[in-house]
Amino acid sequence: MRPITSGIGSAPYHLAKCLAIALSGTMGIICDSHLRNANVLIRQLQNSSCKNKELVSFDVKSLFTNVPTDEAIQAAERVVSTMDDSLLLLPERDFIELTKMCLNFGSFEFAGEEYQQVVGLAMSSPLSPVLSCLYVETLEKDRYRNRVVRHSTWLRYVDDVLVFVPRRSSLCQMLMHLNTVHAKIQFTIATLFDTIWTAGQGIFAVRVYLAHDYLLRVWPCVIPHPQY
Repeated sequence: MRPITSGIGSAPYHLAKCLAIALSGTMGIICDSHLRNANVLIRQLQNSSCKNKELVSFDVKSLFTNVPTDEAIQAAERVVSTMDDSLLLLPERDFIELTKMCLNFGSFEFAGEEYQQVVGLAMSSPLSPVLSCLYVETLEKDRYRNRVVRHSTWLRYVDDVLVFVPRRSSLCQMLMHLNTVHAKIQFTIATLFDTIWTAGQGIFAVRVYLAHDYLLRVWPCVIPHPQY
């Protein structure tokens, strides 16, 4: 069970929203595995060799509420130190102190009693998504990439990870290695995708299993998208 509290309207909510907007542009600075949208995924697929590889989907269990707040702050400090002061709108030290204040607020009411969340990031805080991503980026940069088999491609959107691994890789061993990095950050293997292979030039053919049936989807490498 994980605590899900609503911080909308709380004292630091609007401040947290402003801080989150400033930090959102830094996702992907620590590690380039972060996916902002489907367009980025398509570009990554274009630049990756998927021949004789399988697509594996990992999911982080209850990411927000398992991110250590002190390590999330360290991740924020890591990217804030690279940002221009004009983007922060206030001195770097003050920005970090205000971020700490928002993370440590954690006050909520249940059944007429007041409590404080002391572990993990609040589900409803505007800062939680961006700080969770930055924290996972530090793990990817410093730890995870050394524990994934060679010749693999690791892509992530928040707590959902897609990894292209060579066929016949030991997925159980990979999962075990990933889960030894941090006791709180634990992965599971999602079974939605079964196999991916290349079919001709510029085509990805994917067999997707849903319950007892499966669908066959053929994706062109180049899919037109509107420019933003």
